[in-house]
Amino acid sequence: LIHPIVTKKTEEGYEVITGQRRTNVHEKLKLEEIKAYVVERDLSEAEKKVISFAENAGQKDMKHKDYVDVVKYFYDMYGGGKQGLEDAAETVSIPIRLAKEFLKQARIPPKVKAAIDAEDFSQDTALKALQALGDDEESTDQDMWIATAKNMKELPSGMKREVAVLMKNNPGMTLEEATKMAIGLSESLGVDLNMAMKAAAGAIQDDTNMLT
Repeated sequence: LIHPIVTKKTEEGYEVITGQRRTNVHEKLKLEEIKAYVVERDLSEAEKKVISFAENAGQKDMKHKDYVDVVKYFYDMYGGGKQGLEDAAETVSIPIRLAKEFLKQARIPPKVKAAIDAEDFSQDTALKALQALGDDEESTDQDMWIATAKNMKELPSGMKREVAVLMKNNPGMTLEEATKMAIGLSESLGVDLNMAMKAAAGAIQDDTNMLT
């Protein structure tokens, strides 16, 4: 065993924070002891993920959500703001642009997260809808956010990007107007829109019905 595992003592025994696979191998070999660091104090879920991240960074089994949680943890730890984002990106060794995207995902409010978990739409669609509504997760009305994401979900990914950019750059533009404009731009470039038109037709709704 090269690296000791990290554990936290619990009422039931020990919780393995990092090194679960090494622990499983020891159990299969029926070894009674394993080298371990024992954390004395209680750890938050975010702290556990940071410890796990420190050990697993760069490995293939690192999950996307782990990066999101770790970036948010370091961003808060460094005091937030532009400098906090830069310091978090440097600590995790990722580009600032990517750290900003992870932070945005970490800030998705509970109501929108619940809709994502219920598979009403994907996280990517939720973020495109947020962009369309101004790209400010703190001030965006969650019901409008959810309604916009539901109406965008059937659009092809490329058209989602176009619609989001059009709506963000033209405050007051409706989803219907942005979708029609995106289709028009694609047609002017000679793109075959048979599939896109069919998907867009199901997504376009009158704004008066957006929250129903």
